[in-house]
Amino acid sequence: YYGPANVFTAELSDATGSFAAPVSIGTLLSQGSGSIIATIPPGTPSGTGYLVRVVSNLPVYIGKDNGTNINIIGGAATTLSGNTNLCAGGVIGLIATGGNQYQWSGPNGFTANSGGSITRTNANVTMSGTYTVTVTNNDCIVVLSIGVTVHPLPVATLSGPTSVCSGGSISLTAPAGATSYQWSGPNGFSTNTGNTNTL
Repeated sequence: YYGPANVFTAELSDATGSFAAPVSIGTLLSQGSGSIIATIPPGTPSGTGYLVRVVSNLPVYIGKDNGTNINIIGGAATTLSGNTNLCAGGVIGLIATGGNQYQWSGPNGFTANSGGSITRTNANVTMSGTYTVTVTNNDCIVVLSIGVTVHPLPVATLSGPTSVCSGGSISLTAPAGATSYQWSGPNGFSTNTGNTNTL
């Protein structure tokens, strides 16, 4: 009789079949039969002697192992990175690692199988979105995704007088609403005081 708080745990041996330090790969809260969804942890070393068994905790009971060695093929750790926040006209560059085959997909039907990296030059806002790469290594497949945002360039105009009498003032205005302004001009003039400057 299994108690109402009984948990069945699927345990994975080491690569030699030893359960001296078993790894939990799935659990089921149940008083009777059922199915356990088991997941081999990422980074599990390759080996041909793995075994699985099921144990319970209420009461404590250790079941027999599956009786047949399991071959686990260890895949390399996979990563996906790159410049994901850029202005229009820039370069989208994404790099994936950990595989020997890479299949890329992205916004507006973009696809590529150019290896572990992709480069999209002269980026525009329609290239924003989620990019996905399917990494294959030793017949093991990992799917990774990353979001990319391409910001539109600000509408830049500059207004002010084009001629002024000696001793007069020059007032120059750039569009309001930008996050920063950096001005420069003759004789080393430089300031970042906002969208309007009077000289």
